[in-house]
Amino acid sequence: MSTNHVSAYCIWFCIYWHMVAFQLASAATASQPAAIPAEAVQVSDIQPNASVEDCELSTLQTLGWQQAYNPSGYSIDTNLPSNCSLDTWQSLGCLQSLTNLTLTGSLLSLPNSWARDGSFPALQTLNFSLSGLTGSLPDSWAQASAFPALQTMNFSVTSLTGTLPTSWAGSSAFPNLTALYLQQTNITGPLPAAWAGAKAFALLETLYLYGTQLTGPLPSSWAGDASFPSLIDFELGNSNIHGTLPASWGSTTAFQQLKYLIIANCSITGTIPSTWAAAGAFPALLVLQVTGAPIHGTLPVSWGSNGSFQSLEDLEVNGLSGTLPPEWGTPTAFQQLSVLALLNCNLTGTLPAAWGGDGAFPAMTVLEIDITSMTGSLPSAWGGNHSFPALSDLLLTNDVAQVSKLSGTLPESWANPAAFPQLVTLGIGNCNINGTLPASWGNAFPSLVTLELLDMPLTGTLPAFWGSNGSWPALGYLQLGSRRTDQSCLSGTLPPEWGGPAVWQQMQHLYIAGCLRGTLPTSWGSPGAFPNLSLLTLELTNLSGTLPPAWGDGSFPALQQLQIGAGISGSNLLSGTLPPEWGGPSAFQNLGVLIIANCTIHGTLPDAWGIPGAFPELNTMTVFGMPLTGTLPASWGSNASLPSLLSLGLGMDNASTAAGCISGPLPESWGSFSAFQQLQIFTLRACIQGTLPPSWNQADAFSSMQFFEVEDCQLTGTLPANWSPSLQFLDVAGNGFNGTLPAELGSLMELQQLTLNANPFTGQLPAAWGAPGAFPELFALECYETHVTGTLPDAWGSVEAFQELEILYLYSNNIAGTLPDAWAQNGSFPSLLGLEIRNTLLTGTIPVSWSSADAFPQLQILDLANTQLHGALPSFSNSGLSVIAMENCSFDSDLSPLWASSAPLQLISLTNNSLSGSLPDISSALSQLRFLNLANNPLEGTVPLSWLQAGSLLSHISVLNVGQVWDASLAQTNWRQELCLKKYLYDADVTGQQLARFPALVQHLSSVADYTDTARVYNDGLTSWLQSSDYLDVEFEDLLQNVNSQLASVQDICANHDSRKVLLVVWIVFGGCCLLALVAYFCARLIARKPTLVHFAVWPCLLPVWTFVCGLYDTFSGLGGLAFYYYDLVTSIIVLTQVWATWPGDILVAIFLFHFAITGVIVSNHGLYRIIKQKYVVSDTGVRLNIAVLVVSLLVGPLCIPAVLLLDTCAFVRDALMCVKRFTQLFGVQWARPGYLVAFRIHRSLHAFDYLGFSWVDLENYEDMHNLIAAFLQSMPTVVLNSIVFSLGNKPSHGIFLSSGLFVTAIVASCLAMLRCLVVILFQAFRSKVHPARHAASLVVGKTLAGNEVTSQSQTRSDSIKRLIQLYHVSGSAPLGDPQQR
Repeated sequence: MSTNHVSAYCIWFCIYWHMVAFQLASAATASQPAAIPAEAVQVSDIQPNASVEDCELSTLQTLGWQQAYNPSGYSIDTNLPSNCSLDTWQSLGCLQSLTNLTLTGSLLSLPNSWARDGSFPALQTLNFSLSGLTGSLPDSWAQASAFPALQTMNFSVTSLTGTLPTSWAGSSAFPNLTALYLQQTNITGPLPAAWAGAKAFALLETLYLYGTQLTGPLPSSWAGDASFPSLIDFELGNSNIHGTLPASWGSTTAFQQLKYLIIANCSITGTIPSTWAAAGAFPALLVLQVTGAPIHGTLPVSWGSNGSFQSLEDLEVNGLSGTLPPEWGTPTAFQQLSVLALLNCNLTGTLPAAWGGDGAFPAMTVLEIDITSMTGSLPSAWGGNHSFPALSDLLLTNDVAQVSKLSGTLPESWANPAAFPQLVTLGIGNCNINGTLPASWGNAFPSLVTLELLDMPLTGTLPAFWGSNGSWPALGYLQLGSRRTDQSCLSGTLPPEWGGPAVWQQMQHLYIAGCLRGTLPTSWGSPGAFPNLSLLTLELTNLSGTLPPAWGDGSFPALQQLQIGAGISGSNLLSGTLPPEWGGPSAFQNLGVLIIANCTIHGTLPDAWGIPGAFPELNTMTVFGMPLTGTLPASWGSNASLPSLLSLGLGMDNASTAAGCISGPLPESWGSFSAFQQLQIFTLRACIQGTLPPSWNQADAFSSMQFFEVEDCQLTGTLPANWSPSLQFLDVAGNGFNGTLPAELGSLMELQQLTLNANPFTGQLPAAWGAPGAFPELFALECYETHVTGTLPDAWGSVEAFQELEILYLYSNNIAGTLPDAWAQNGSFPSLLGLEIRNTLLTGTIPVSWSSADAFPQLQILDLANTQLHGALPSFSNSGLSVIAMENCSFDSDLSPLWASSAPLQLISLTNNSLSGSLPDISSALSQLRFLNLANNPLEGTVPLSWLQAGSLLSHISVLNVGQVWDASLAQTNWRQELCLKKYLYDADVTGQQLARFPALVQHLSSVADYTDTARVYNDGLTSWLQSSDYLDVEFEDLLQNVNSQLASVQDICANHDSRKVLLVVWIVFGGCCLLALVAYFCARLIARKPTLVHFAVWPCLLPVWTFVCGLYDTFSGLGGLAFYYYDLVTSIIVLTQVWATWPGDILVAIFLFHFAITGVIVSNHGLYRIIKQKYVVSDTGVRLNIAVLVVSLLVGPLCIPAVLLLDTCAFVRDALMCVKRFTQLFGVQWARPGYLVAFRIHRSLHAFDYLGFSWVDLENYEDMHNLIAAFLQSMPTVVLNSIVFSLGNKPSHGIFLSSGLFVTAIVASCLAMLRCLVVILFQAFRSKVHPARHAASLVVGKTLAGNEVTSQSQTRSDSIKRLIQLYHVSGSAPLGDPQQR
C-alpha cells in the first residue's frame, strides 16, 4: 500500500496488517509442507473416467508434486512447471485435499472447470500473486458449489484483465471468502453496484482494488444496510475512479465494521461529505486516507467531536484548504487520533495554539502539516506542560518550491522540559522563520533523535551550549542551515565545544549549510569527539583556513562519509593543501566516501594517501573543483593502495583555463595488475599530456572498470583498441586523439555509451561496428566534431546491428555520400531515439524508406541541417518522430507532403531552403506541433484562416515563423480580425509556452524509456537530453537563439500600440485649437469694445481683408459645416459596422438614435417653442414647461429621423449652390435671376414635410442648429467612446477589431466637427455681438422655426429694410439704382 505522502507509521502499520491478514487466511490449512521445487516432468494423460482420488494423484504426479500429497490436507507453494498442459491446468480442481495453492511463473487463464461441483472442496487459500496470470475473472466461479471452503483469493500484481463479475455478488457465491486481493492488475470497468446486495460477501473482511484500471464512480449502493457487513479493510486508488465521495457511505448503518478506508490517487472530486463525520458514521474506523485526489473544501470544525470519528487513529487528506480548526484541540476531540497528515493542501491561517492545550490530542504520535500558504508563527503554547504528551514526529514542511510565509522565531517555550516528552523527530523547513537557534533547546527534547531546521533565514551562530555535557542526549541526526542563496543564513564559526569528549555521543549524521565562517575546529577530531558520527557534511560558503591535519590521527572512529565544500553551486575560501596525515594508518579507518569540492585548496595530491593501509574502506573519492597542481601520484598505483576504491574523480571543469591544473602523464603504475582492482568509475578532467600508457590497456588492467572518463584533457596518440571487458562507459571527448577509430571497440560486450567527440580522428566510420554481435548493449554513440570522412556504412543498418542504440551523434564531420536505404529497413535501429548528422557533406534526397512507418520505430529527433540534401520533403509516417531539423539545405518542394505526415511532429525547422507554394490549408494536420520555423523560403500567399480555428495549428503552437507569409497575412484586415477575435487564442496567449522551453516536447521525450536502470546510471548526458531543457539549449542552440517567433504574442499583435500617446497628442491638439479659438474670440471682443488709435488707424487698412474673409466664411461655412458633419457621421457609421453587436456598437446606435431624435423633436411643430409656453421670452414668473407636450415630442421625435436625413441632404444641396454663387460673386460674377431665385427659394423655406408636423423650416438656421446638436450629442460621446475602445485595444472580450488608422480617423473626425462648431458659434456670436452661450441657445430654440413665429433671421431682414428706408429718406434717392431691386 502506498500513498503520495504516507508517514512511516502508516506504511509499517499497513504492511503489518497485510501480513497478518494473509497469514491468518493461510494458517487454517491442515499442514504446511515446504515449497515444492518446480521440476520438468513428463505430462501424463488423465483418464476422463478416473476416480477422484486417482485424478488427484495423477495430476500431482504429472506436475511433480506427489511428495506434497496428504489425504488430511496439504499445501503447494511453488512455480508452475513450464510443461503444464491446458488439460492438466484444468484438472487441478480435482485436488480434493488441497488447502493452499500458491503458484508463480507463467500461469494460464482461470478455467471455468474449477467451479464445477466437487472441485477444490478443501481449498482455503488461492494465491497467484506476482505471477504471469492472464485472462479475466470467470463468472462461473459464483455458482453455489464452487470453492465452498475458500477464504483468501489473491490475484494481485498480475496481468489479470476484464471486469469485476456481477455474478460474484450472488448469495451462494464464495460463502466463506474473507479476503480478496486484486490490486496492481489490469481489471477495468466500474465497481459493480450488485456487490452490495443482500448476503453478498457476507464474510468479506479485506478488499484491495489498488492500482487497477477501474472507472466510474463509487457506488452509493455499497452503503446499504446489508452491504459488506464484515468489511474491515477497503483500499482503492491508482485508478480512473471519478465522481464524488458518496454521502450515503456515512450512513449510520453502513460499514459498521470498517476500520481502514484508503482512497488515493484517483480522479474523485468534490468535498468530504459531512455525513462521514456525523455521529454514528464509521463507528469502528481507525484509518482514513483520502490522498492524491482533487478534492477540495475546508477542514470541518465538527470533526473529532460530537461523536464523529471517535475511534479514528490515522487521518491523512490532501487538497483541502481553509484554516486548521482550533476546536480540534479540545479535550473531547480526536481522543484516539495517532496520525494526522495534511499534505499537498492549501491551508492558510496560523497554527492553532489550542492544539497544544491540556488534553488535546492525547494519543497523537505523528503530526505532519503542509505549511506552504500558512502564516503566523510557531505557537508558544505548544510548549506547555501537557502539550502533545505522545507526539513522536512533528513535521512542518513545504513540499513545493514556494517558500511558506510562516515566520516568527523558534519558540523558547518549546524548551520546556515537560513539553514534547516523547518527541523523536522535529522537522521545520522552507519557510520564513528567522531569528537565532535557541540555546535553551539544548536541554530540551530528551527523546529527540532527528532535528531538521533547513532552508529558513536563521541568523546568529551555532549555540556553543548545544555541545555542553548533557545536551541532546539522544540526538543522532542534525541538519541545520539554508541551501538557498536568496536567504540570510547562519554565521559565526563552527563551535569548538561541539568536539568535546562528552557531547554528541549519539550523533550519527551531521549536516550544516550556510554562511558560517572561520576554520574547521581541530577539537572536532580530538579523541572521544563524535564517537558514533558516520556522516559529516559541511556545505559552507565562507569557510576558510585549512583541512586540519589532526583529523587524521584516529579521529571520527565511526565516520563513513565526509563531504566538505560549498555545494555544487558555489565555492568557499578553504585553502592550504590536502593533509598527508589523513592517509595515515590510523586515520579514517572506516571512511567510505570522501568528497572535497569547490574550494581553493591547492598543492598536489598527497603520495601518503596511496600508501598501504591508507583509507582501507574508502570506496568513493572525489577531489574536484580546486586548483591542484602536480602530477597524478604514481604511488597510488602500488600494491594494496586504496584496496576498496570503487570511484575516483579528480580535476575540475575548464581545467585548461583554471589557475591550477593537474598535469603530467598518466602513471604507468596505475595500470599494473595489482592496482585499482576494484575501481569501477574513473573521472579525470585535468591538463594531462601524453598518451594512454600501454599498461592501461593490458587485459588485466582495471579489471573491474565500468566507467572511464578522461574528458577535456590533453591526451594525444591513437585510441587503444583493448579495454576492460566490463567497461560500460567510455568518454575520451575533448582530447587530441588521432588516427582511425578502432574496429575492435565493437567487441566490448557491456559497453553502453561511447563518447569520442572533439578529437581529430581520421578515416572512415568502421563498418565492423555494425557487424552481428558488435556493441550488443550500446545505447549512445557520440562521434561528432572529428575529421572522420567517407560515407555512412550500410552495414550499420543490419537488422542485427545496434539493437539497443538510442542516440547516434555524427554531426560536424566530413561524412559525404547519401543517406543509406539500408538504415531504414524493417528491423534496423529498433531503439534509436535521436539521429543527428548535421553539418556534414551529405548529398542526394531523403529516401522514401526513411519516412515509412517501419523505419526507425522509436526515432524522435532527426537532425539533417546544414547539409547538401535537396529534392522534395517526404510525408513522415514514423510512429515516434517529434523533431525535424533540416535548415540550410536545398529542399525545393511545396509543403503538402510534410503536412500529410502522420508522425507526431512537435518541432519543425526548415529555414533557408527553397520551399515554394503556399501554406497548406489543412486544419487537422500536425496536431501536436509546438515549433514551426519556415523563414527564408520563397513561400507565397497568407496563413490559412483554418489555422486559426480551435484545435488547429495556432491553438497549440509556441514558436512560429513563416517568413513573408506572416507579414502578408497581417496586412489583411480580415485575417488580423480573425486572429484577434479568437478568444481561446487571445486569452491563452499560447506563445507564453515558449518561456517554458517546450515542456510538452521534453515530457514526451523523457517518457519514452525508463532510465532508472542501474546499468545506465552513468549516462548523465542522455539524462539531461531527455529529462530537462538542457538538451534543447545545447543541441539546438543556434535554432532556438536565432529564431524570431512571429507569433510573439497574440495580445501584442492585436493591441493598438502607442494608443495613449496618440490620444494624448489628439486631445492636446484639439484642446489647444479650442483654447486658441476662445483666446481669439475674447481678444477680438476686447478690441471691439475699447477702440484705440491703433484700431482706428489699422482697421480701415484691414477692412478689405476682413470683407474678403467674411465673404470666404459665408461662402464655405455652410458647406464646410455640413461636410464636417457628414465626415464625422460616415466615419462613425464605418466604426459601427465594425463593432456591430458589441457593447461599443450598442452605445453608438444609442448615440445616433438620440441625436436624430432630439433634432426631430426640435424641428417638428411639437418642438421647444411648444414646450416652453413663453416661446422665446422668459417672463418673471419663470419658464413653464408643458410636460405632456414634452413626452409626446420625445415619442414622435424618432419617427422624424427620415425627415431629418432628407433635410440634411437638402441643406447640403442648398449649401453647394450658395457656395458656388457666393464664391463667384466675390470675383464680380452676376447670377441670372432664375438661378438666384432657385437658390433663394431653397434658402427661404421648405414645405416638404407638413404631413409630419413640420412648418416652414429655414435651412440655414436648421443647418447651424443640427451641427450644434451633432457636435454635443454625437461627436462628443463618440470621441469619448472611441478613445476608450482605442486604448483598450482589439480584444475578443468586447468583440472589436479596428485598425489604428480607422480609430484615429474617427477620433479626429469627431474632434474636427466639434472644433468647427465651436468656431462657428464664436464667429457668429462676435458678428452679432451676442454671448456665445446665448447664441448657441438661440440656434436650438429661437432660430430654427420659420413661418408665423418671430425668428432671428426674420428680425434681421426687418432691420435691413428699415435701414434701407432710412437711407432712402436721408439721401433722397434710392440706394439701389434698379427700382425693381428695391
